Amino acid sequence: MGFELAIFDNDGVLIDSEPIGCGVLSFLLSEWGYRRTPEQCLADFQGTSFSHLRELVQGRTGRRLPDDFHTRYQELLFSRFRSELQTVPGVRAALERIPLRKCVASSASRSKVRFTLDVTGLAPFFGEDFYGAHGLCRGKPAPDIFFHAAEQMGVDPSRCAVIEDSRAGVEAANGAGMACFAYCGRTRREQLKPDRGSLFDAMDKLPALLAST
Repeated sequence: MGFELAIFDNDGVLIDSEPIGCGVLSFLLSEWGYRRTPEQCLADFQGTSFSHLRELVQGRTGRRLPDDFHTRYQELLFSRFRSELQTVPGVRAALERIPLRKCVASSASRSKVRFTLDVTGLAPFFGEDFYGAHGLCRGKPAPDIFFHAAEQMGVDPSRCAVIEDSRAGVEAANGAGMACFAYCGRTRREQLKPDRGSLFDAMDKLPALLAST
């Protein structure tokens, strides 16, 4: 029995946003007094929701992030996205070769997903079928956003394939009982452990993996 729906994470799977995002996050956290390099931000927060990031930072520092932290982060991030954001290498050609229905499920806000798909020209592959956890449900590593996407698309979770690149995202897919194909472009392979599915290191391999499972 094959898949009916391919659910794509956004950051790090469709768009090469994580170097930009981690640079902005490093700047803002360091300005606030919690010094983290972009590399440390990637290791600590890759794929997580902003509420989860707040909890992690508060647990480590004993301090709450400012109320306007997320707003400032979004403003700086979107400004850099307009001039710098690129797609993940090979993902456009892979999307063209994947005949399954497709949607996006991200821990970020729906507005951010829309903005990045528009900026990179990937929006036509998904239409209005993109979902963001921020302000709607628990973000990854909770499985809520994947359940929400499957429900909105009218597909049973057992017939969904998730394409992820972070430990939090893989944990969310595992929690949803969905097969997960984990892209290890920027993430160490040992951090990505799907219960069902496999790892892959280049987007041109993804269409064949989805077709053969």
